[in-house]
Amino acid sequence: MAMSPKTVKRAVAAKKRRKSGLSGMLAELYLKEYDAQRRLGNNTCIFIKVGDQQRFLVLSDNPPEVQNHGRFFTVFMGASTSEIGEATDILGEIKGSINDVYSPQDFHSTVALYFLSRYLKGAVEEFWSQRALAVEFMIFDPVFEVLHTIKFNGDYESYAIGEVKDTFILLGAYNPKLRRELAKDLQACLDNADISKEKMKELRDKFCQKYNLQVSALFEPELIRVPASNVKVSAVPPDKEAS
Repeated sequence: MAMSPKTVKRAVAAKKRRKSGLSGMLAELYLKEYDAQRRLGNNTCIFIKVGDQQRFLVLSDNPPEVQNHGRFFTVFMGASTSEIGEATDILGEIKGSINDVYSPQDFHSTVALYFLSRYLKGAVEEFWSQRALAVEFMIFDPVFEVLHTIKFNGDYESYAIGEVKDTFILLGAYNPKLRRELAKDLQACLDNADISKEKMKELRDKFCQKYNLQVSALFEPELIRVPASNVKVSAVPPDKEAS
């Protein structure tokens, strides 16, 4: 049965409203992502490995956060100290909830990965947040030699770093020029098998000065064997200072 002209007009108007609503949601999503990338800018977190040596280097506008969770640790950087503080609170709530419902042994790296990813994705996609939480995480499990990275939008990658001899992983660095230069210098470190503290400090000074980054942190993970075959993780930065 053919529709009347009025019915056709209403159907067309409803379709336009649906398209407009979808376009508005997509526009808000893209704006949130663009804003977070812009605010993170030159902030970067680097994992680099040569043979048995592993180091983390953070170059940032604000002091990064490093937290030891017993069996794994987290490193995160953010566009502002308030956002780093919010991320710290979120991670604390996740840990507390797992400990209350299950046990401290159940709070492992994949649990942190799952809940952090869900929260960050929600901040981007849902209307309850006016902007994304511009914080990015590296989660390192040195026992199983797995590194997880989580971007501000909740996207994550997992790397079996125990299966490779030499590698580097970059998080952040949304300035394309900075990312290219960092990748080139980090590859040179792998080629020369040199990730000494002196070399890392040389990179730190070079990029902090060139890109006006205020804080750097250099540290390495350690395994501490304790009785009953348990393992504790140490991840206290040996070097953390303003550029």
